[in-house]
Amino acid sequence: MIDMSLLQPVQRYWDWRAESFDATSCRHEPWVEIFAGAVDLPPGSRVLDAGTGTGFLALGLANKGFIVAGIDISVNMLDIAGKKARDMGLDIDFLRSGADDPPFAQGSFDAVVARNLLWTLKYPQETLKNWAGLLRAGGRVVISDGIWRPVSPLQKAFDRAREFLQRFKENRLLHPEVFKRMYCEVDPDLPFGRGLSVVQAEKLLTGCGFVNLKRHEHEFPENPYTVQGELFPGYGCFFILSAVKA
Repeated sequence: MIDMSLLQPVQRYWDWRAESFDATSCRHEPWVEIFAGAVDLPPGSRVLDAGTGTGFLALGLANKGFIVAGIDISVNMLDIAGKKARDMGLDIDFLRSGADDPPFAQGSFDAVVARNLLWTLKYPQETLKNWAGLLRAGGRVVISDGIWRPVSPLQKAFDRAREFLQRFKENRLLHPEVFKRMYCEVDPDLPFGRGLSVVQAEKLLTGCGFVNLKRHEHEFPENPYTVQGELFPGYGCFFILSAVKA
């Protein structure tokens, strides 16, 4: 298991980002419906939400009758998630933990779900192998991720122009700038720090022994991300993949 002290820069960023993240990440209700359909298991099944954040996936799945546990390294995120669960009368086990090697018994879950987490991991392949160990035979994993930072010359030029214009604005605490400052210590160690494509994610899953891969992002009525992602193909593009433990 990774020493939590190594994740302090990451925790600091997401603690700072918790409230604004919660205000934006929960505006797309189809996420819960699509993830629940991708899990494709009956109510009462045990689900781990890795990198739960403020818990909107965990809350939505619990509200559909799943038995849910959620893990995250951000204390502020978990505080928000726990308060929401109490307000909704939902019994969810929220626990502060890194996602790389969650502290649960082997074979204790029917599904593991994760939204926009793989890009933050130093060892994504090992993490997926550990998740496979948590699953019962035939258990499912559902992951969503994408390309979140500039990759092409055009995208990078646009990003530099945005940063230049930001210098003349009074409010300089926009999350892209704070993200770069807080993540600078760990960025070089993240193999998918700019995000990852569906092809890369499929390779990770099959390399960990998962089978029956299926894509689900087309189930959204419209792209849930920004116009910026639509204007710059590959920057903001996302996927949702489900797979079964062999």
